[in-house]
Amino acid sequence: MSKIASGKTRVAPSASKASGRTVSGAAGGRAAVAAKTTGGRRGSGVAAQPLVKRPRGRPPQRSVQVIIDKTMELLAARPPEDISMALVAESLGIPTMSLYNYFPNHAALLNAVGDYAFSLFRFPKSQLQKPWREALLAWLWAVDRHFERHPVATKMMTVEGHISVAWTKVQEPLLQIMAGLGLRGRELTFALCWFTSQAIGLMLIETSAHSSRQLKGHPQSAPDSAVAEQVLRELARYKPGIRRQDVLDFGFRGIIDSLERLLPHGKGLQK
Repeated sequence: MSKIASGKTRVAPSASKASGRTVSGAAGGRAAVAAKTTGGRRGSGVAAQPLVKRPRGRPPQRSVQVIIDKTMELLAARPPEDISMALVAESLGIPTMSLYNYFPNHAALLNAVGDYAFSLFRFPKSQLQKPWREALLAWLWAVDRHFERHPVATKMMTVEGHISVAWTKVQEPLLQIMAGLGLRGRELTFALCWFTSQAIGLMLIETSAHSSRQLKGHPQSAPDSAVAEQVLRELARYKPGIRRQDVLDFGFRGIIDSLERLLPHGKGLQK
């Protein structure tokens, strides 16, 4: 009987083994791919999720603002020299090295904070059209309001021993007013330095002095004389009523009047 008639077909052993390897290899490959795409869970029925790549380029602005906000929060209770990249990163719950994706160093971070703090400063250009005394007074009050709303800005006038660019921009109206009064070169530089140090110093001192004036009580030691005792009584009576605004207004006007001594002859007569 022929092989075909008998219905028996002989398959070469080598062919069956090769076929087995091919089938098992393909099945194994498909199983491996399935394991990778389903996270190693067989039969879970979960569709494979494509990998999401992080976009390249500059970091998102929102992340930068989060870092700036956290740094300002830390600055509210610490001086700038105590703010480190490690402290900011720890407060944000991120690795320190990740901050360097946004800011190359500590100075760059503080400068960014200063830029943001002083970007909120508002001084309408229309104020420059007023007589110079009124314009200077308006600028001083604008700065004081800004410091009250954003106390951190008082710490951002300098960064690591250098005048911050942001604070310099805030002073531009002063330069315009003083230059319009004829000040140039060294005289202009001296006038600007003197004017800002006197005014800013007064603002900062009055912030704490006003609070101390509200304290009640008398010195623990007895006064040396009846006159001293009378003075202390009067101080205790009237000090709480001395308003910060009144002290600043008096001081601001005095500083502006003194500026006239630095002006070229006759310029101070212009109201």
